[in-house]
Amino acid sequence: MSDSDKKHTRNPRVLPHAELEPLTYRIAAECVCLNLRKASRLITQYYDQILEPAGIRCTQLTILAAISRIGNRSLTDLAQSLAMDRTTLTRNLKPLEKHGWVIRADSPNHRMRNYELSSSGEQVLKEAVPLWQEAQDSIEKMLGDSRRKRLFQHLLRVTAAGRRAIKKGELDPEA
Repeated sequence: MSDSDKKHTRNPRVLPHAELEPLTYRIAAECVCLNLRKASRLITQYYDQILEPAGIRCTQLTILAAISRIGNRSLTDLAQSLAMDRTTLTRNLKPLEKHGWVIRADSPNHRMRNYELSSSGEQVLKEAVPLWQEAQDSIEKMLGDSRRKRLFQHLLRVTAAGRRAIKKGELDPEA
């Protein structure tokens, strides 16, 4: 069976154009993935703007903060703590290594890659955290305390459901 045949086997019904257009509007309005990613991109752009004086982006800050928090751990542990795949994390670590903010650390298992903050990585983190706090405070003020708490409850639930879905290949409505 060719790859093309396999694709059609997974989704045997191809929609006619007349049915497709209304569904694209539904995707824009109701797709959880699309709307979470859209919100994430906009919030990330805002944090990046605030973090700019420290010369760091929000995605870089979250990786540095995770390394600082979990310490000298494997790439796999770091990826799991950030809910990232190893390939994406490796790609995101390269500029951090280039800046000299993270260094490869000794690992008990020589086949595994461990990372830790360098002194310049710790310094940039110290400079960035007050800026991050400014962005965080601004978003929290905009949301209000009760909305922020509800948002986090929903995000924790969505994250847990997503982790289970990846493991099982399906979503658990009881999440």
